[in-house]
Parts: sequence; C-alpha cells; structure tokens
Amino acid sequence: TDDTKRKAYDSHNDFDDALPTGKEAPEDFYKVYGPCFKANGRFAVKKPVPELGDDETPLEAVDAFYKYWSKFESWRDFTLAKGAQEHDVDSADTREQKRWMMKENMKGVKNMKKKEIQRVARLVDMALAKDPRLRRAAQAAKDVKEAAKNAKKAALEKAKNDKAAAEAAEAAAA
Repeated sequence: TDDTKRKAYDSHNDFDDALPTGKEAPEDFYKVYGPCFKANGRFAVKKPVPELGDDETPLEAVDAFYKYWSKFESWRDFTLAKGAQEHDVDSADTREQKRWMMKENMKGVKNMKKKEIQRVARLVDMALAKDPRLRRAAQAAKDVKEAAKNAKKAALEKAKNDKAAAEAAEAAAA
C-alpha cells in the first residue's frame, strides 16, 4: 500500500528498455515507434500522454507530441533495480558506515536515472529524424523556398532583358 514502494517495484518489473534500431523501413515508422512511446509513457508524471498518431495527424499535434516528449518527466524509480543497490545497508556496523553505504547506493540510483533520461532523449531524437510527417513538412518548406528563389531570379532576368530591349529600342530610334 506504500505508494513509494509500489512505484519502485513497478519501475523495474516487466519493462523492456530496448529502443528501435533506427534502420526500420519508413512505412513501419508508426508500428515501431508508437508502441515504444506508449510503453515509456506509463512512467509519465504529466498525464495524459499524447500518442504518436498516424500519417494523417495534423502537424500541430505532431509538434505538441515532440514538445511533450522532449520535456518528458518520469517517475521511474531505480532503488530496487539490479546494480543500484551495491551495498547492503542493513549489514553496516556503525551509523557512519550506514550513511556512506546509503550515499554510494544513491549514486548508483542517480546514474541509472541519468541513463534513463538519455535513453528517452535518444528515442525522441531517432523518432524526430525518421518521422515521415516532419520529413514531408521540411520538403514542402524547402520547395516553397526554392520556388521563391526561382521567382526572384526570373524577375531579375526579366528586368535585365527589359532593360536591354529598351536600350536596343532607344539605340535603333537614334
């Protein structure tokens, strides 16, 4: 019934920390990354956790999704995880020794928490790089920029040709 102990137990019980390889086919993006984000969302402090969506999800919702995950806060606790409890605090002979052991154990817990934060950040970075919706939006922006550049170039060329024609007409009239 202790909420802290429940979270510590739930944090390491039956959870796969594996991330996608990043070499998945573009058409498998939603099938691979969607369940991965959903699984990691179980540790979210802020609820509700936005879903990855699909190919038809509006760009505003996609941006909100990545904004949420880039600032993801996890309640995951590593105090019961293997490797975090290097020292058995109950076996300490003195109070100073017990405090030292607790301090060393907390270093391991903090290190595991840091690795967890890095793992989620890596997941977000890979998804940002592979998301077909963002790729399409970037390509559309690039196309618009290229079209504006070409239009400006054509306008300058037309002005140059008009000036040359006007000079040729003036020379012919003189």
